[in-house]
Amino acid sequence: MVFLSYFFLTALDLMNTVVAFRFERRFDWRLLLLVPLLRFGYRQLLYVSTLNAIWHAAIGHMAGWNKLERTGGVFLGPNASAGSKEYNLRHPKRLEAAE
Repeated sequence: MVFLSYFFLTALDLMNTVVAFRFERRFDWRLLLLVPLLRFGYRQLLYVSTLNAIWHAAIGHMAGWNKLERTGGVFLGPNASAGSKEYNLRHPKRLEAAE
């Protein structure tokens, strides 16, 4: 009975994915092969993270942004000044503003 339920829900996921692909009007059929993997692995990961969030909310632990400390250790290359093409390729919004 458990396997029947699993296959039924997987088939339902496949149908939902096909309908979503049809609305999108561009799709790759190979992506449908990932749907059973999503049901098997991704959902369990989602459940674990949801239960973790509920647990932390229940005990009153505030979630932070996990902000990284800036160290200034990034090197873009010798020609990466603010106006260079290399810099603007890494920052496309700045390229649009410069045009």
